[in-house]
Amino acid sequence: MLHKIIIRLLASCVFDRVRRQYFRDRLFTYYDIFWGHDRSWRERWAAVVAFGRCWLSGRRDITNERTNERTNERTNERTNERTNERTNTIVFLENSDREAGWADRLSRITMLYKTSRTLNWRFRIFFTYPFNLADFLAPNVYDWRISPAEMAAALPAAIIHNTSRFSGDTVEAVVASLAASPTTCGYLFSSGNFAGDRRLFAELFRPSPALQEMLDEQSRQIGGEYVAVGFRFQRLLNDELGEACATAVLPPAERESLIVRCLDHLREIHAENADRRVLLATDSENFRVAAQKLAFVYAAPGEIAHMGMEANGKSVGRKLFLDFFLISRAKKVYIVADGQMRESGFPATAAAMGQVPLAIRRY
Repeated sequence: MLHKIIIRLLASCVFDRVRRQYFRDRLFTYYDIFWGHDRSWRERWAAVVAFGRCWLSGRRDITNERTNERTNERTNERTNERTNERTNTIVFLENSDREAGWADRLSRITMLYKTSRTLNWRFRIFFTYPFNLADFLAPNVYDWRISPAEMAAALPAAIIHNTSRFSGDTVEAVVASLAASPTTCGYLFSSGNFAGDRRLFAELFRPSPALQEMLDEQSRQIGGEYVAVGFRFQRLLNDELGEACATAVLPPAERESLIVRCLDHLREIHAENADRRVLLATDSENFRVAAQKLAFVYAAPGEIAHMGMEANGKSVGRKLFLDFFLISRAKKVYIVADGQMRESGFPATAAAMGQVPLAIRRY
């Protein structure tokens, strides 16, 4: 925490307004790679050593030999070494200074993976904050893993792009921009907004063994077919999620009225799906407590928190991916928005990844 405070002070006090974001992105990039979140001293030292060796030797490449031994890329790597060619690599690097949920991050990941396929470049994911992505998701068809040491080895010459400058553009526009960039070994990205792709998601990810065990247990707890219903309250019900949002807290009487209306919406949806239970997905602990009093409602266990929260770490990821995969396996997904409530993108993304019918109910 002290290191992040120092970095923020440097970013806000030393650099001028025009270059502040430019330098802040890089400061957080180096921080995440070398120091990381809940990383062992052995991993941190390995990253420093790899950076020093590559800087002294002049070698700047993301080889990822550990990963390539388990994939068909190893043959291509050897061929490139013999022909003195380099295979460029796009790395999705999670920037801990960004306000975004999993749906936003997933759209960026699949966009960059699609870009790498178009350019015939390698693709890696370095995601260690606010949790280590590899604790919950494992490679499925394509191995996207990369170690902190491999990231550090590429840093002396890697170009750090922030894809927020591509926001709203097509993948083709991103490809054109990258193809025009100078040849280098690593491209590190952090941001952008593109629609997630179910097929690409399936190529990249499957639940880790530990997560799959938890999902199996949740399926047994639900006990049959179910529909999923998403509610996005933000701060309306006086929940503090560590998320920067513009919504104000409703007065007590209005909060109670909104809870009562949303419980009625749950009853209405259950009446349409009488033989199925209702899986609740919400960002409000206050509403979850009220909704679980209904016998037909089930909510996955765990602390409700936004991904931007710093102190939760692994527990945030556990709850997030339990909800995500359970929603993707529902028979139908509903999104409810009443009054000032927002239409949540999280259940919509999960439904798209699972090819589940989606209905939006606005009241």
